[in-house]
Amino acid sequence: MMYSATSIDTALSLLKNIAGIQLIAGATLERTLKGDFFTIRSVPELTAIDRKERYIDVGAAVTLSALEELGEGRIPSVLFEAIKTIGNPFVRNLATIGGNICASSPRFKHTLYAPLLALDARLEIRTPSDLPHSVQMTKLTAFPEKFLLTKIRIPLEDWDVSIFRRVGSELQTEKSASFTFLAKMEKDVLSKIAIAFAGSLCFRNKELENTMQGLKLPLTDKQIEDLSKKAEEILNTLEAKNTFVIPPILRVQYLNLIHYSLEQLT
Repeated sequence: MMYSATSIDTALSLLKNIAGIQLIAGATLERTLKGDFFTIRSVPELTAIDRKERYIDVGAAVTLSALEELGEGRIPSVLFEAIKTIGNPFVRNLATIGGNICASSPRFKHTLYAPLLALDARLEIRTPSDLPHSVQMTKLTAFPEKFLLTKIRIPLEDWDVSIFRRVGSELQTEKSASFTFLAKMEKDVLSKIAIAFAGSLCFRNKELENTMQGLKLPLTDKQIEDLSKKAEEILNTLEAKNTFVIPPILRVQYLNLIHYSLEQLT
């Protein structure tokens, strides 16, 4: 049976009182819908966009086309580029930012996960039994049971280098992933950096970022080679600890993208 939530309270009530009910927004990733489900496309708070000086708050049910229509100058360029790679205009008119995030699982992260992870986005989450709470995506391990993602807060910063790439098949498989590289410079010094990779595995390694932060620019060829080797060493260490196993093709593509991104700092 299909229900329609017209408010956040109604959505939370449905989650609380109907066992196994499923939440859908654009439903672009759903093949078949069985049992009870409800839509949130009619909840005003979840379809709102509020842009401030330092951040933009995006309701979880905002469509990708609505974000795309804001233009590259009003949302971070890596997010804008990521959105353009998803489906076609018809799909983006249905698909939502919240759906792209919540459809992700420990097994696979979808296209927007890497740019939002690199941008230090925060997620506002509600459950029937708790007050709203905000969690940084870098600290998110799993969504709680019967949760409702209500808002995504995305910091707005001026990055000197912004790179987004999708790798692998256009169909999202274990051999596809998204890559994001962000760098900020102050007086010829690399003052801030963020690197995220997400697909069948997901990581943003602070050790690698800390190694790069504070380096004087432009980078030399030797520094680029040393940093590329450092990135590979970190992958080897994580695999040795059984943190994850990266498919060989993704390993090569990740390291190539690291090398390419560092070359932009010369």
